Amino acid sequence: MNTFEVLALIMGIVALIATIGITSLRPESAQIALWREFPVPGFRPAAAQDTLPVSIFLADAEIHYPVQAAATRVLAAAGLRIHSADDPVLGSWFRNLRAAVDSTPYAPAVREGTPTPVRTHPVLAQDAAITSTLLRNADAVITALQPTPDAIVRLGAVLIIKANGTPMVVQLTADRQATLDRDPSLASSPRAIASALGITSVAAARSATALL
Repeated sequence: MNTFEVLALIMGIVALIATIGITSLRPESAQIALWREFPVPGFRPAAAQDTLPVSIFLADAEIHYPVQAAATRVLAAAGLRIHSADDPVLGSWFRNLRAAVDSTPYAPAVREGTPTPVRTHPVLAQDAAITSTLLRNADAVITALQPTPDAIVRLGAVLIIKANGTPMVVQLTADRQATLDRDPSLASSPRAIASALGITSVAAARSATALL
């Protein structure tokens, strides 16, 4: 094999890797999580109010794939999918995302013939039917959080806080959502967010049970 043939072979391998994509080098579970969390081509919400704020803070960065996958499944049960995502902040692990109503042919609800919950509020993050569905399925996220002692997962008006190994689930009022929107740093500190929003384990349990 001469020099020209060797160079041609190398260029062919490089082109093949670029076509397959770097994500193909990840474990299968990682590929599935990445595929589910990003939108299919052509998926765009109509307006900013039609996106749902989503954030994930984990003291243990190693579990971010199963936690993201669990959050994505809970959103899908409410007829939503991830619309956009910031790059994760490393150290512990923190990420901001946005979700929107999934009306594509790939939506789980569309494939299974399950109707998307009827929206009762023009702002997605304050929609009662969607919030109720997210609350009913929050256990999937709590299960994924078992390996870490501290975490915060926000799915619109549903907030899951885990501090010192104890999880709490609470429905956020519009005022509490506004507080988080004004100070995003709260979403990366379980104790700070509980203090700022006046959340106790008893109040959280009562709030979550009310809509189950």
